[in-house]
Amino acid sequence: LGEAAAWNAQTVAEGWKAEAEVRDAIAKKEASERTTKASEAASRQADAEGQAAEWRTAAFTARAEAEAFDLRVMSAESRAANAEAKLTTAEARAAVAEAQLRMVKEHNASLHKRLHATESSLLEE
Repeated sequence: LGEAAAWNAQTVAEGWKAEAEVRDAIAKKEASERTTKASEAASRQADAEGQAAEWRTAAFTARAEAEAFDLRVMSAESRAANAEAKLTTAEARAAVAEAQLRMVKEHNASLHKRLHATESSLLEE
């Protein structure tokens, strides 16, 4: 009877030990799965942060390119305004030259009339 009780106690103890080992293995497996999931999540987060950094860089580049384009447009507009100012100046100079030419022609016509008048007066004398 004592031997049977000892054997029974040993069997129960071995059962508890086996159950504890199974629970320990399950706990280790679950911990490993949680570690794997955490690692995968960290990897996804790192990928997302990398993608976000690429997008920020692309946005910064796009803004810089837009600003450079705006500067080129402003420069072209400035050159166009400068060309228009030069054209206006040239047109004004041409108008002044035309007015001066008219004045010279009028003066020449006046001199020509005076010359004819003088010639006529000399011929009469």
